[in-house]
Amino acid sequence: MRETITLEVSPEEARLILRAVKARAIHWSKPEQINRISNASGIRRLYRDAQDTLEAQIKSQGVTP
Repeated sequence: MRETITLEVSPEEARLILRAVKARAIHWSKPEQINRISNASGIRRLYRDAQDTLEAQIKSQGVTP
């Protein structure tokens, strides 16, 4: 079951959160992680989905990510 929550953060905090999520997606895209962890693609997809959701929400509120 997926639930939606609302967080209040400043535009700068939102950018930092987005930056962290992007970094995790990149981390799970590295060949050593892909070879070491069998579910690396699932983890990478989770972070990319979160990234897409965050970017869409940030843009919908008129903030440049």
